[in-house]
Order: sequence, then structure tokens, then C-alpha cells
Amino acid sequence: MEVKHNEKLCLESVRTKIGQVTRLAAETKSRAFTGESLGDETYLLDDGEIQVKAKLRKGRGKNKGTLRIDGCVESDVDFSDSFYDGVNINGIGPSGWELRPPQKGAIHGLLCHWSLSSEVATIVLPTGTGKTETMLVASLVDKASKTLIIVPTIELKEQIAEKFGTWGMLRKLGVLSNK
Repeated sequence: MEVKHNEKLCLESVRTKIGQVTRLAAETKSRAFTGESLGDETYLLDDGEIQVKAKLRKGRGKNKGTLRIDGCVESDVDFSDSFYDGVNINGIGPSGWELRPPQKGAIHGLLCHWSLSSEVATIVLPTGTGKTETMLVASLVDKASKTLIIVPTIELKEQIAEKFGTWGMLRKLGVLSNK
């Protein structure tokens, strides 16, 4: 069985009074999964890169004859030995790019704060400094299982969701390895 999927895969999607809350599992790209039935229209899907559980529906129109992932999926991914362990705040990417000093300072300040307290912290950086990448790095160095980001517009939500789905520029900046 082959399942095609061309959108972002999300692990959780919950409708709340203030909007849709989504956690991404994988970047946008065309994927072809093999699947194993788990019963009740639920399948274990694997594309060699990720493995997820999802409900499927039959494609319509030009997608007739295919199965599509219906809604969001569940994952049993174990992050205990993963890219979380390879985060390098002082890394230098292949092109010589690295995090900017304000980003490094914000991350180190946040880590200092968290070493003394479990209270909420606020990071304030000027426009264009790289707040989104700073959020990405903070989520990684904290090995956060959940990160709540509140934004004022749908466009900004989509932009940040895309960055979290692909880890933004962190590979180019040497923060994450290129594996």
C-alpha cells in the first residue's frame, strides 16, 4: 500500500477558543509511505525517515485511487538520542555563518535563568535580530517536549510553524549538524 502526502505532517492539532494549536512533525515535502493496518482505519506509516500512526481516507478527483492522511497523526518518536544531543550554540556553519551575538547572549541568559528558577522568562530582541531562530535554539537546548508560541497574525503563525518544521537556518548556522 502506498500513501501519498504533500503537506506538513503534524503530531497534534487542537482547536481552542483562541485558534488552532499545532505541533509539527516533519517539513513540507512529497512523501510516499508504506502502511500496515492497525484496525479502525488507523495505519502505521513509514517512509524510511519517519514513522507515524494516522487515519486514512480515499482520495477524490485527480487523487482518486490514492489514500490520503486524514487530519493529524501520532508519533512514537523517541528523542532521547537525537538532534537534541547535537545542538551547538557556538557552532559555525559550512559557509562560516553562526548565531549573532544577541542570539547567543539571549540563549545563555535564558539557560542561566532556568538554572536558578522555573519561572517564566521573557527575551526581548530588536527587529531583524533573529528571534525565531533564538526560539528554535531555546526549544532544542531545553529539550522542550512542548513550546507555546503566541502570535498576533495567521501569517506569522504559518511563518513560525514552517521554521519549526524545518529548524529554520540552524543547520546553515552550525547549531545543528547536517545529518
